[in-house]
Amino acid sequence: MKKTTLLFFSFLTICLSSHNAFSQRVNPTNYDKFIEEVYGGTPYMTDEHKETYIHDMSIVVVKKWDGEKYPYLDEVNLRNKYNPNLKYDIGKDFSNENFNPLKYFFNFTTKQVLIVRNTDYMIVIDPELSAK
Repeated sequence: MKKTTLLFFSFLTICLSSHNAFSQRVNPTNYDKFIEEVYGGTPYMTDEHKETYIHDMSIVVVKKWDGEKYPYLDEVNLRNKYNPNLKYDIGKDFSNENFNPLKYFFNFTTKQVLIVRNTDYMIVIDPELSAK
């Protein structure tokens, strides 16, 4: 009986931890597309600027929302000066594979957690990831 109970709780722990284990960084193959979406045709498309953008994107992670209270992503201003057609990532418009962190006025120097409204996802900005 003890063995069965232990086995059951071990299995339950594995299932619960794997449910919350989703964590995805911004795909480097999308960097150029994301930069173009926000800054295309502007003076902010130099190699120097691109290095900064790539660094900023490298510290952003999309995770399954842990249920904690955080601010919502759509409370952060859009960086839409050069592309007024940018839209917030909300609900069915959100795609973890195509999330473009450059669209938002994030502070990339401090850790932040934001909930993507009407989804099971949160955005984590963690400057400590740049060292990894």
